[in-house]
Amino acid sequence: MGRRGPAPTPTNILKLRGSTLVTERRLRSEVKGPIGHPDCPAWLDEDARAMWDKLIPQLSAMGILSRIDGNALARYCRFWSRWKKAEDFITERGEMYPIKDDQGNVKCFQQWPQVANVIDYDVIRRRINELNQRFGIREIAIDPWNATQLSVQLQGDGLEVVTFGQGFKDMTAPSKELEKLVMSGKLRHGGHPVLRWMASNVAVETDAAGNLKPSKKKSTERIDGIVATVMGIGRMLLDEGECEAGIMIIG
Repeated sequence: MGRRGPAPTPTNILKLRGSTLVTERRLRSEVKGPIGHPDCPAWLDEDARAMWDKLIPQLSAMGILSRIDGNALARYCRFWSRWKKAEDFITERGEMYPIKDDQGNVKCFQQWPQVANVIDYDVIRRRINELNQRFGIREIAIDPWNATQLSVQLQGDGLEVVTFGQGFKDMTAPSKELEKLVMSGKLRHGGHPVLRWMASNVAVETDAAGNLKPSKKKSTERIDGIVATVMGIGRMLLDEGECEAGIMIIG
């Protein structure tokens, strides 16, 4: 049986984190990707190409880019381009448009199909299984609300799924840990545009005892990525003995 679990973190990434494993790795041979820059795919649009041209020199300077990374980088650039187009559309037209009767009176408002919040759980399930094949997912923390079917399906796929409460009891400690990482400059998120946008939307809810958590009700827009980050930190805190403390790589 082959090696189980996620693939080892590349030495150059560990070096950026300041990990003590770097010295140990240097004593052993490590397979590296083909040296050089990946070629920009011809199918990327103008915005995606602009992001590609911006990231290539930055990643090269960090010493973590090889020709084999082209596919992953192209997907990121395409995702960023589509997000930018959606944001430009919303800025120009808003998220909703009025539905009027024959007399021109507004009956209701409808969300533009270009920015509609439609969740395709089959797509999510396929993507999670793809990530599991690549990285070896140890467990998945889920908000139990409205995710029963997906949870059962993922467990049927052989993945370990754990519920993570959204109240103060479960969210306070990881929320404070995330705040500490951000304030100390130890959170590396790669400047991910969607995560950055979600971070700008976050409003915090507190109680009389000083507990806190991100509040979807009070936040101005979507904050799902931030909530997921808090949940991930929460699971890490429970298993801290096997996790590399300090810097986290997200996005």
